[in-house]
Amino acid sequence: MTLRKFLYILAAFVVALAIGFGVTNNSASVDGFDQQNNDFIDSIDASEIVDVLPRDSIPAILEPKFVDPGDAPWKDSDLVIGLSAGDTARAYPIRVLNWHEIVDDTVEGTPVAVTFCPLCGTGIVFDRRVNGDVLSFGVSGKLYRNDLVMYDHQTESLWTQILGEGISGDNAGVVLKTVPSFQGELGEWKRLHPNTLVLSDDTGFPRDYNADPYLGYASGPQIGISGQTASDPRLEAKALVVGVDVDGAPAAFSINTLSETGVLHGTVGEEDIVVFYDRESSSATAFKATSGGRSIEFTSSERHMATDTLTGSVWSTTDGTAISGALAGQQLEQVTGTQVFWFAWSEFHPDTDLIQ
Repeated sequence: MTLRKFLYILAAFVVALAIGFGVTNNSASVDGFDQQNNDFIDSIDASEIVDVLPRDSIPAILEPKFVDPGDAPWKDSDLVIGLSAGDTARAYPIRVLNWHEIVDDTVEGTPVAVTFCPLCGTGIVFDRRVNGDVLSFGVSGKLYRNDLVMYDHQTESLWTQILGEGISGDNAGVVLKTVPSFQGELGEWKRLHPNTLVLSDDTGFPRDYNADPYLGYASGPQIGISGQTASDPRLEAKALVVGVDVDGAPAAFSINTLSETGVLHGTVGEEDIVVFYDRESSSATAFKATSGGRSIEFTSSERHMATDTLTGSVWSTTDGTAISGALAGQQLEQVTGTQVFWFAWSEFHPDTDLIQ
């Protein structure tokens, strides 16, 4: 199914809902949420929240099944979100997330929500624990600035994905903890984690995971469903960046530059940050560029490796470990770096730094 056909069907469905149910922005009649304009946190402009579909029309996967990569139909070139903890590694194909947007899972005892917004290009993993309770998440059917709006089943609070913040309900103002993850090709993830499992296509839902409902969207002129509310001319709207937020200080690292250099440094808030990028697998990793209390700068060397200019030690760009030289054995602290379209990152972070 092409993007044009998908948007046509989606638009027709929305029109049908509007006729039958009186759909408007912030309407509670479509989705059953009892949210009114004054229920949203102050930083949210309620007029920008759009009802697109009834809740759970895009069904989250709440009981995921995993198989060996050889028993799944996924190709090594397929993009995935990868998550590892302890001895466990799992890959969640974008082919599946395009149709479901949320997978609730538990990895090595940590309850997580693996989320993906196809319109913004954002794959973000969250810890599902809030104030001692474990939440489960579904797709609300709403968009905020074209981004996925999640809801939790326990309180029916609404959450914006890019910020990971509760925007209404009992959890309004609560910010979910992000979990660093991988986004890139399955083949690269398998190289990093040979014992990985992958999400099965046996999801319990009748979907054709070989069909891409967003085919052509990334390279086309469309900006989400509702268009762009603000424009930051520093980059093209659909230029890809790696978004990093350190204690409320946002910065975007240009993937166009990273694809040429393999490494970019920047100061984000009070932290020195380095982002490594592997063009062949379209994967990026972000770390604090400090070790032993010292700031470290890197130059890209061989694939998957970088050399620091301080001691000449060679580091793995995939896990941040020094593998030879004076600093061998030391490890950089990974931070969450989100691959995202510039229009989305800059709309949610209008004061973002751009590093290119």
